[in-house]
Amino acid sequence: MNRGKTSVWRLGNALLRHRARCCHVSAVYVVSFFILCFFLPLLSHATVNRIVSLAPSLTETIYALGQEDKLVADTVHCNYPEAAQRVKRIGNMSIIDQELLLSLKPDLVVASKLTPDATVETIRNLGIRCEVFTVDGEWNLILKNNQRLADLLDCSDKGRALNGQMENRLKKVLESIPPERKKQKVLVSYNLSRLYAAGANSWIDSIIKMIGAENVVPDTLSKWPSLNREHLLLKRPDVIFVMDESAKGCARYTEEQLDSLKKDPILAQLPAVNDKRVYVMELHMLMIPGPSIIDTIETFVDLLYVKK
Repeated sequence: MNRGKTSVWRLGNALLRHRARCCHVSAVYVVSFFILCFFLPLLSHATVNRIVSLAPSLTETIYALGQEDKLVADTVHCNYPEAAQRVKRIGNMSIIDQELLLSLKPDLVVASKLTPDATVETIRNLGIRCEVFTVDGEWNLILKNNQRLADLLDCSDKGRALNGQMENRLKKVLESIPPERKKQKVLVSYNLSRLYAAGANSWIDSIIKMIGAENVVPDTLSKWPSLNREHLLLKRPDVIFVMDESAKGCARYTEEQLDSLKKDPILAQLPAVNDKRVYVMELHMLMIPGPSIIDTIETFVDLLYVKK
């Protein structure tokens, strides 16, 4: 009988010890969970004081947000605004100087999806936070990127203000388009001799459609196809915009430039050439989908519907 009582007593003690261990383990889990839920988010949103940009559109956005003092490096492609050219160059969108990057001690690197995954992985393996953006998109995506970058730089209010200004300007410019108008056929070309043009699903294509015009490049082609010359004769664009790295803003082709185009038997038959509606535009206005997209939209509307 005593032996039975002893066995029961030992079993009871064992159960109590097991319960105590379980309670200790549970406490450890609770504390760990608390740390994960509350402290890690704070670490991931640490203040960014030093930023490196690998995308021209993101560099432009940093300036538009008034955060250029935090920009310690950008790429050889980041030429707008002009002040961005005076920042240290880390390389290009694909290849970076790792030693320089480490020496700059950035809190954050921002890149577009044009930066290879391997480069992004290299940056992260160096222990540097790298955020990747989709930058070749429509109006709403550009606004989304503005706000995301503002949040990362702890200036969310400035992101909302920037987007508000852009939306107000867009509303005003769309309201300025005459309700009764001929639909303008537009060609946006990187190179008229080779006829590289903005095609379907490019951000240029999206704003051409936004302002009620027609892109002469078929939707069946890629974002930046090389057009068949006979296709231009078939579509007969009313207005042509040509990109030029040396251009400042937007300017009408000179008589000399137009005469040069008229020597081409195909181009000479186009309404845009004969009506002197061929314009050269600064590269960033047609290649960089950043906050200055609103400048491009305003210029398009002005030249398509106001200053014909």
